[in-house]
Amino acid sequence: MKTPREILLGRHQAVEPKLDKIRREVVADTEVGLDRRASRNPISSAAPASLRELILSLRWHVAAMSAVWLVAALLSIDRSPAASPTTVSQVAQSPQRFLIALQENRRQLLEMIEPPVSQPRSAQSPRRRSELQPSTAMA
Repeated sequence: MKTPREILLGRHQAVEPKLDKIRREVVADTEVGLDRRASRNPISSAAPASLRELILSLRWHVAAMSAVWLVAALLSIDRSPAASPTTVSQVAQSPQRFLIALQENRRQLLEMIEPPVSQPRSAQSPRRRSELQPSTAMA
């Protein structure tokens, strides 16, 4: 008994030469296309052969990054007039305000550092099993 594969191959055996011809034409067209591309652009090989080719392949990237850095430098330039130096008398606050701010800061730090005081357990709350004492009486 023939397998399904053998039956299919027997039916389509007449078409096989036509398919081989089409395959050869496609492969020939592909090889010609590759040859044309290689002759037009010899630098576009898989790996650069020299340092010059490597630098030439990166020139647009370097130019774009240079433009980005130039824009960043121009935006970071401060165009406002120079601020006059502040003196201590202008900035100094009264000692009372300073002490109040210091106390408030300390209070906030203590709130963040110390855990809140929890309520003590009531006497009626259930205890853990490990805390229970077994009540056994010996006679």
